[in-house]
Amino acid sequence: MNRKTKAYFVAGVVLLGILAVAFASLAWYPKHARRAWKEAALPEIRQLADDSNWVSREIHSLGATNSGQGHIIAERWLSDHMILMQDGEWLVYKSHCGKEAPHRVSDIFLAKGSNGKWYYSTCHFCVGMCVLVMLQDTPPIDLATFARVYHLKEFDGVSDACLLPTQTFPDNSQEPARIFTANIKPAPPDLSFIRRAAITAGLAATNSDPDLKGHSLTLNLIRYSHRFPQSDSPERTAYEAIYCDDTLSGGNATGIDIAVRDNVACFKSQKGQSLWSCTLDGQPKIPEEALKTIATKAITNFWPKIDGSRLSLDEIVCCDPLGGNNYSVNLRLASPLVEKSSITTYTLIEVGVGANGTVEESDVHWHFR
Repeated sequence: MNRKTKAYFVAGVVLLGILAVAFASLAWYPKHARRAWKEAALPEIRQLADDSNWVSREIHSLGATNSGQGHIIAERWLSDHMILMQDGEWLVYKSHCGKEAPHRVSDIFLAKGSNGKWYYSTCHFCVGMCVLVMLQDTPPIDLATFARVYHLKEFDGVSDACLLPTQTFPDNSQEPARIFTANIKPAPPDLSFIRRAAITAGLAATNSDPDLKGHSLTLNLIRYSHRFPQSDSPERTAYEAIYCDDTLSGGNATGIDIAVRDNVACFKSQKGQSLWSCTLDGQPKIPEEALKTIATKAITNFWPKIDGSRLSLDEIVCCDPLGGNNYSVNLRLASPLVEKSSITTYTLIEVGVGANGTVEESDVHWHFR
């Protein structure tokens, strides 16, 4: 090997060595940066999750309507460090998206739950958790559901197992529908005494109410609504007679409000004026206690982490005859820290209760207030 060839050979070896080091660095640096991010995130998560005073303050901040606090991402349930579930469970978390610095750290989510467990995921929440906000019109129902949908895996809160990949996109598949069957069956509502009066009231309306003169009204049903007393609303019972109106184009229903006091029904005109009154010959028969029991047991059966003592009856709505064979029972689920807050914070849960004593999970609707 002459001197020139030897020089080329040495240069080639050196170049290959440089390239090998460069490629090794490219592979090593992201792993090192990811592990460094994890090592910094875990103590921060642990410190906050284990600080009961901080947890209380954060839940209070989330419950403050229009709080205007910069760290609140979605009012009532999401801040830059906490995800609050509808049943009161929570996650204290740190999340990173590769679109923000350090860019070598790809998607990673670490969290500690109110159940004491640690979780990790590489589901893509994006910068500022914006994807989560887009996917969640309402707060997550509970921690177990959140973990399933967003691919949270458990780990020990220390090891590098949390650096392993999970799935990138949420699981939108539906779990098998759950059905709760009570050992009692609520009787159908009996508003026959109102129905009898409403037939006569319909005739009076077409003769006396200028907005209904010439109309042809046939009684369809009586709607009953009982709103129970709460700190922010008084007790109220309302009745409405719903008629089929053959003279209307498009929709064919006309409603007449009914005020009942001291066993006297006062039917109102379309403008809210007194139209016709009569003495009633009966009392409403609505199985309210049975409905409350069934709805409450269904909720605590579907979501065992919910404390039944935090549920209160808000409203019962039904029709005679019973529309769709269902009652609508609205329950209030109080915030877990409502007694420590001057702000009324609750979740309204609308439960469809069948006349056969069953509740299907698909008939439970959550409204965060």
